[in-house]
Amino acid sequence: MIELLFRNRNVFWLFFLGLYSCTKEITFDLPEEPSRLVLNANAIDGELLTAYVSYSLPNYLSDSVIPGFAPTVLLENKGKPLETMQPIVTSTGTFYRSTSRLGKGAYTISVTAPGFKSVMATTTVPGRSVLEPFNPDPETYTTVMSGPDTSVLRVPLRIGVKNLPETDSLFALRVEYITVFPSGEEKQIRANFIAEGDVFVNLHESLNGVFVVNKKMWENNPERSFTIDVLMPYSAAETKDMYIALEWRTVSPEFYKYHISLSRQNSTLVPFGIPHVIYNNVTNGYGNFSGFYQEFVPEIKVY
Repeated sequence: MIELLFRNRNVFWLFFLGLYSCTKEITFDLPEEPSRLVLNANAIDGELLTAYVSYSLPNYLSDSVIPGFAPTVLLENKGKPLETMQPIVTSTGTFYRSTSRLGKGAYTISVTAPGFKSVMATTTVPGRSVLEPFNPDPETYTTVMSGPDTSVLRVPLRIGVKNLPETDSLFALRVEYITVFPSGEEKQIRANFIAEGDVFVNLHESLNGVFVVNKKMWENNPERSFTIDVLMPYSAAETKDMYIALEWRTVSPEFYKYHISLSRQNSTLVPFGIPHVIYNNVTNGYGNFSGFYQEFVPEIKVY
């Protein structure tokens, strides 16, 4: 047994050294990408539109700044010009804002700037999707001690959609919890949650604690619902009340594709796997212009 193991190790090292001796250093000379405009904006029902415009530069100029960069940002609604968005200058930079609040429908942003190709992106603000009423059952809550003075409250939360569209059903959510202290002070914190495997694999974490719901969630799902267990750490001696706060979004295809691609790129990479490409819907440039309808569910008291 020992002799066989020793021989196998020798074979392995000979094989490894053979591979190493066959390696050859290769230099790739890739062409530089030209500078392009970069646009990022979210069209949200009932809100003013805020757009961020910047530019990309070749690697050898990556630390440079283009003087006098002053793009013109035009907003269209349903194919008709709506307005020229106004620049807002702050201590951290410049962004562009509309004077009109957005509603349901299609919007297009066009950006021009000297020295760059003009760019354009289109998205839609979808309509509202009605959620089923939330009725958490206190009998299903569990509490686990996580330290001498702290515990974790675990609350199952069933999320169901009443008017699930027959076409693609595209949604996202963010869960937070609010702790109220005896002094009356409140603190709102992003909540972690856990879920069963088939639910967990269809929730894709993206930016700012937003989870995109994969449209596969609704396949073979006659109840049109799923359950997550919200986790809320607290100290019994210092906590008066606790609430769950849920933001539910009905999102455009552009939002869905962009944030799904971000989630996949940020996930653990498989060795030798193919990297995920970030979705881009800005013609002649880079970035994302997408829309969504957001609903803030009334806070649910759980403690």
